Amino acid sequence: MCEFCSAEVKHGHWANLETLDLRCNKLHAEGMKQLFEKQWQQLQHLNLSWNLLDEAAIMHLAQGVSPRLQTLNLAGTSLTWEAMLYLVHGQWPLLQKLDLPQNHLDVEALNVLTKGDWPVLETLDRSDNIMGFDMMTAWGTALTGPCCQEAIKLLAGDSGIVLKEGVNRLAPSDKLGHSLWPGLKLLNLGNNICSDWADQSLCMSDYDPDNDE
Repeated sequence: MCEFCSAEVKHGHWANLETLDLRCNKLHAEGMKQLFEKQWQQLQHLNLSWNLLDEAAIMHLAQGVSPRLQTLNLAGTSLTWEAMLYLVHGQWPLLQKLDLPQNHLDVEALNVLTKGDWPVLETLDRSDNIMGFDMMTAWGTALTGPCCQEAIKLLAGDSGIVLKEGVNRLAPSDKLGHSLWPGLKLLNLGNNICSDWADQSLCMSDYDPDNDE
């Protein structure tokens, strides 16, 4: 989506717009700036997948997003941990679903994600990203071993989908073991890979969910 198209959308009369789907456009930082200069007070569902969104683009999103937003799709937008720094500074009081697959989100991005306030988040899709060398540090869970790929398979199966009964094992927690996202019901970590610098031979975990204490 070019800057002109973004401006046209911005100046339209969409007072009651609840769903905005801008996937697979050429939307970038300047377009995002123009788009979110408008107050989308009723917007509940926003799809920005498969655009090229850098840190500046995410900054404009976080600053101008509707407080009513319930679903946000950022799949395939080349997000990095630097962009996540801006995302977590947004206000997401009603956000229930956050889609982040097929980006460049490593362990540092996970650390940043846990700093955000997601009070009613129910679904987090972080599939097809880079797992990194040690996810335990990022999530604060009881996972052991240098890489938790095998632990994820034990808990979630080959799909990487973790449902409510197992999500407390993989969702982030504070130092006291309290869940940071108590409403989380589905966590998708499917098809994550170890980072290039990690020793692939170490990507095994000795974590046994049957002996978790």
